[in-house]
Order: sequence, then structure tokens, then C-alpha cells
Amino acid sequence: MVKIISIVLLSTFLLSSCFVNRTTVGYGPVGANLQDRTFSKVKQRYTLFGLVRLNQAQPKTPPAGMGYEIKTKFSIIDGILSILMPIYAQRTVVILVNKQDEEALKLKQGQTK
Repeated sequence: MVKIISIVLLSTFLLSSCFVNRTTVGYGPVGANLQDRTFSKVKQRYTLFGLVRLNQAQPKTPPAGMGYEIKTKFSIIDGILSILMPIYAQRTVVILVNKQDEEALKLKQGQTK
């Protein structure tokens, strides 16, 4: 019985994967060369197995009319921290934009100043 429980627990940790959720806003980060660039990135922290939020971290979003993608992930580092401290959890939220769109936005903002 101990052997079966050990195998189940070991396989739970070894076979678990990183989870990624992608949400596209507008047309997303599309362009001629399809080069995505990180616009902003934050770590959201939780306790009590993800029930209580510890921080109010929200990523900055691009201006209206610009397509982007919200990528929420539970990376390997986030998983290791959750295993080492079971009541603590964190996830990473990244906003991706197209490199050309970001450069065009910076150029436009530079002309208006």
C-alpha cells in the first residue's frame, strides 16, 4: 500500500505540467513579422491554496485600439514555490504586443509631445 501511494505522489509531481492561458484582445499581437514583445509583466501572489490574494498586481495594458494578448501562466518557478510552501501560490501575467505596433505607438507619442 505504501508503495502504491508513493508511486501516485511521485507521478503527481513529475507528470504535472505548466499551465498557460492566452486571451486575445482585438486582433492580438499580429503583424508582418509576428514578433511579439512583452509590454508589461507582473507576478500575482496568493495564499491559502489560491483563495486569498496577497497583492493587487495588475499589468499595464496598451492604449485602446491596439491589439494585444494576455498570457497567464503558472511557470516552473511558480510550481516549485508552491511545492516548497504549500499555502503560497503565484502566477505570472504577461501582456504581449507586436514589435511593430509598439514602435509605431512610441513614434506617435514622440510626435505628440
